[in-house]
Amino acid sequence: MTRIDFYLIAGASNDERLKFATKLIGKAFDAANTIYVHCESSQLKQQLSDLIWQMPNRFIPHGDVTESVHLGLEAPKDDFHDVYINLSAGIPPNYSRFNRLIEIIDQSEDRLIAGRERFKAYQQKGYPLNKHDLRDKHEGRVVSSAPSSS
Repeated sequence: MTRIDFYLIAGASNDERLKFATKLIGKAFDAANTIYVHCESSQLKQQLSDLIWQMPNRFIPHGDVTESVHLGLEAPKDDFHDVYINLSAGIPPNYSRFNRLIEIIDQSEDRLIAGRERFKAYQQKGYPLNKHDLRDKHEGRVVSSAPSSS
């Protein structure tokens, strides 16, 4: 069953959310995972691509078709199954065939509301959910916990 991780980040800008996504992409790429990033628009997809190319001391090949990091607007390719990063407001297509789904929630009101709705939908379907609250750091550690069932 797909493991679903919600990352709650400080700030409300799309740039912060995309920069955090590049960090997760880098970690997943280093672990030799196939990665699909579901973008809500062509503009967001281009912004993310630009940020990936600008990562210091890194080369992460990415694109639409043949790379192990795929940025897309539609359902992911059949041969992708490791990590799915959702950067759209809705529940992404075909997420259930992935080992892991990542949701990045910043503090913009619209994204908070949409994130809560997705959290409830996944919870109702019985998926294991993990919450990583990066808004509150203690002594350099990230506070991470499994969500309550309320």
